[in-house]
Order: sequence, then C-alpha cells, then structure tokens
Amino acid sequence: SLVWAGEFAATEDGLAQFSALLAQHRRTPVTLMADSVDEDYRLENLPHASGRARQELQERKLRQFFRNAPFTAAIVQGRNREGRKDDRTLMVALTDSDWLQPWIRLIQQHQLPFTGLSLLALASENLLSRLKPQDAHVLLASQQSAGLRLSYFQNGRLRFSRLTRWDSAHSTQLNVADEVSRTQLYLASQRIMPRDARLTVLLLDFSASFATAQASLNADPQFDTRLITPEQIGQRLSIPVQLVVNAPETAFLAALPARCVNLAPRAYSASYQRHLARRGLAAAGVAVLAASAAEAGLNWLQIRGDRAKMQSLEASIRQDEALHRETLRQLPRVPLSAESLTRVAESVRQIETM
Repeated sequence: SLVWAGEFAATEDGLAQFSALLAQHRRTPVTLMADSVDEDYRLENLPHASGRARQELQERKLRQFFRNAPFTAAIVQGRNREGRKDDRTLMVALTDSDWLQPWIRLIQQHQLPFTGLSLLALASENLLSRLKPQDAHVLLASQQSAGLRLSYFQNGRLRFSRLTRWDSAHSTQLNVADEVSRTQLYLASQRIMPRDARLTVLLLDFSASFATAQASLNADPQFDTRLITPEQIGQRLSIPVQLVVNAPETAFLAALPARCVNLAPRAYSASYQRHLARRGLAAAGVAVLAASAAEAGLNWLQIRGDRAKMQSLEASIRQDEALHRETLRQLPRVPLSAESLTRVAESVRQIETM
C-alpha cells in the first residue's frame, strides 16, 4: 500500500522531522527517488560486450562524461540494427549531490537498509508503459513540487529529461507550451529526435492547469498534445486519485519498479546487502525448522504405524496360542506306559531291518 508520509523542508526542523519518521520504521528498506536540476543524460553507442568487460567499459565512459560524480548509472537500451550492432547505452548522473547527503546520513545513522538512489525521470519510463501510448516519439510533461519535468522517450525508452523550476504559480500556465517547444528544438538540434518527427506530448495534468498549454501546442502541427487526468493515472497505477492530486510524486513512486536503476555506489548499499543476508539466514532457518518438523512428523507417523502393526501381530499371536491350546484340549487322552512305548519302538526297528 502507498501512504503519503508528508513533506520535509531542507532545514534543521525538516531534517529532525524526517529523522523522527525514520525512527518509526526500523529495519525497513529505504529507496530514494530524486527530482533535481542537477541530472545529466548522455546517449552513447558502446561496443557490444558482456560481463566484466561491459562493466569496465561503462565505468570508463561514466568517468569520462561525469568525472567525479558519485551517483551514476549506465542503462543498456538495446542494440543497433546496423554496423557493429553497438549497445545503445543511456549514461545518467546526478552531478551535484551535496544537497542530498544530509538525508542519506540520517538513513545511515538510523541503520536502515538503503537500497539505493533512483531518479523520477527513470521511474517515468515505467509510468509511460502503464499509459500505453502507441507513438514513437513522446514527451512526458508533469508538474511537481520541484518544477516542470520534461522527459523524452523514443519507442518507450528514455532518451532525455530536464527539469525547469517556476518562479510563481502564474508563470506555470503561461510557459508550459514554451518549455515544450524549447525542448523539441533542443532534441532536434542535438539529433536526439529526427527533425521531421511529430512529437506526441502527454501532459500529466495533476492540478487541472494544462488546458491552455494543450490548446496552444495543438495549434502547431508538429505536436499532438493530450491531457492525462489524475483519474486515468490512478486507474492505471491502482492508487487513490486523491493521493495523486495531493502529492503528484506518488504517481512516480508507485511506478518505480522493485528492481529500479540504482545510481548509488556499492558502498551505500552495504546496509541493504546485510539486510538481505539477515533475511536469507532467517529464511534458511525457517526452512530448516520446517524440514525438521516435517521429518519429525513423518517419523511420528511411521512409529505410530509400526506400533499399530506390532499390536496387530501380538493380537494374532495370542489368537494362535489360544487356538493351539484349545486344539490340545480337545484331543483324546490315550494313556501309554513306558514299557508299551519301548516294545513299539523295538517292533519298528525290526520291521525296518527286514
């Protein structure tokens, strides 16, 4: 179940409130999902490789693109159909994470299993798959507390994303269409999207404020703009509509897959690995206990069966003994003396020698 726990400002009071929330959820795995202007996306073709060779190649490219950024990831999105059939790889990074460190430190102080860090734009790919558009070029636009998030998808795979902050609520309605147009021009200029492609724009209208932007964009034949209502999102994600309206981020949290892309280094996830190890040991202990109980039950059933067979055999023996005694009792009594028996034995021997 998805429950909204509240908002915490980036202040001392906000951190204290967040710490109090963590204290209520001991041993609960925590995944962070960031939505920041400090994100960077690079689409690169890398030689096809696997295993350790692919990992080393990706790490080298990540260092080349993002230098010392601690939170990075390389996402293989398939292979090219022509030429060397290179791997299409999306390089992702959170280039500035200083603002994030206080929140991570609190998670570590409470010794909660930290599964890792993902991005809202990465979760939007899974959200888009739930909306099931049939278009090759889609721009997903949504407004959250951080601003207007614009994410471009080609054949359902994320290619680029940017976040635009707003100075006021009034400027939101005025500039959505302009921001979409700027994004389309940037994508075409960088050859991320073909210049002659028609762009499908999906406006996630959490606050019912994108109708003007839709009309403005649809006046341009380059765009096919559709409004996605909170009711549609709630139905596709199976979450309450009011939750989507009050906290739009919950839509992306609900779409975050269980095995999401993790930008955090392995050192950050050590607590989660220990958590998994403890759960594995506990599960193994339960399995051993269950197997022992099952074996003990089988042994008990076998002993019970053996006892029943033994009791049946004893009853049969007693019955045979009683029958034998009764047979002996009914035989006629013929008294014979020792001399008679001796004469009979001598007669038998004489007959045998004849």
